[in-house]
Amino acid sequence: MNTVQEKWDEYERMVVPVKAGPNQRLETRRGFYAGAFSVLCIVGELPADTSEDAGAMILQGLKEEILVFTELQQQLGATGEYPDGKSREDDEGEIKLAVRANVEKGLIGMEFGKPVAWVMFKAEEARNLAEVLIANAERVERKHGKRTRKV
Repeated sequence: MNTVQEKWDEYERMVVPVKAGPNQRLETRRGFYAGAFSVLCIVGELPADTSEDAGAMILQGLKEEILVFTELQQQLGATGEYPDGKSREDDEGEIKLAVRANVEKGLIGMEFGKPVAWVMFKAEEARNLAEVLIANAERVERKHGKRTRKV
């Protein structure tokens, strides 16, 4: 993928809920493009005599900054909240989870940040999770040359 549009398309499939309205999609896309533009400006403002090694270090620093931010947004595990009340006697409350693909190995996993015996979702949350899992499956299938099917 060599264009911001292609990266946006991938990001939109992976992150933006299918039922997101046009305003949410537009604002999310604006933020995405603003971030891309910011990185472009940082690189574009480097002095002309910046060495290749120095440029590589700057890019690595930007990558690390973005990864740290991403991880902070995805703190996994129990939140201590019960947004819908207790659904069962042994309900331990809301949990933040992540779906991650290891495209090279052809695997998709779910991380919970703690041992989990069971999970329960609202219908909309279950559909969103299914969409994320399917999007990750399609990424893996594209990498490994397998046919991607729509459900």
